[in-house]
This record gives sequence, structure tokens and C-alpha cells, in this order.
Amino acid sequence: MLVATGLAGVILLFLIGRRFRKRKKWNSAEEGISPRSVRIKKRLEETNPADELPPLPVEQVRQQVVLFNRHLPQKLKRRETESFREWFARIGFQPSPELQQLYETVRYDPNRSSEMTKTVLTDIEQDFSAYLGQLK
Repeated sequence: MLVATGLAGVILLFLIGRRFRKRKKWNSAEEGISPRSVRIKKRLEETNPADELPPLPVEQVRQQVVLFNRHLPQKLKRRETESFREWFARIGFQPSPELQQLYETVRYDPNRSSEMTKTVLTDIEQDFSAYLGQLK
């Protein structure tokens, strides 16, 4: 009985000592940390949505596709698992044959040169702009 009481006392002292050490470490660490709500506000202020966007591709056709995607509402944006054709079919956009051929050439066969005239690029921009105009 005496041994059991002594053992219980030692365990109790051990637990109390351990609790005080944790509390002391937590309090000293807390001095350098601002409250959670302030930390969240700072983090939100520091992140700029424009900073989170990945850089544009080098190829002009792909740049136009990326910019088009950025201007779409969230539910129409391209999903990671979608191909070019699947995405356009889902949102109801009918790309011109020139756009399809140029995009697929540049995207999937970078070694093959694709000649693109300024008028073709302008036509692609106008197609994207017309589609975006329909959404508004």
C-alpha cells in the first residue's frame, strides 16, 4: 500500500512538472507570435492574386488561350484534367480550325515550326473576345 501511494505521488509530480515545462515553453514562444486572427489578416494582405498567376507561355497562341482562360468565370475555366478540345466542347466554344491546328502544333510538337501571321492571331483574339462578350 505504501509503495503504491509513493508510486502514485511520483507519477503525479512527474505530470505536474511536465505540464509546467510545456506551459513555460508555450508562453515564451507566444511572446513572439501575434494572435491567430492578426496572422491570417497579414497573410491575406501579403498575397496578391496577380502574384499567384503562373507566367505566360512563350508561344503567342498559347498565351492567348491562357489569357482567355483567365477572363472566364470560374465554372468555365479549364480543368487540369481536360484537353484543349474537351474544354472547348464543355464551355460551348467553337475554335477555328486554324486555332486548333496552331495550338496542337505548338503544344505537342515544339520542334516543328509553325508560321503564324498577324491576321491569324488577330482572328483568334476576336474569336475569344466575341465569346467573352456573349457571356456578359
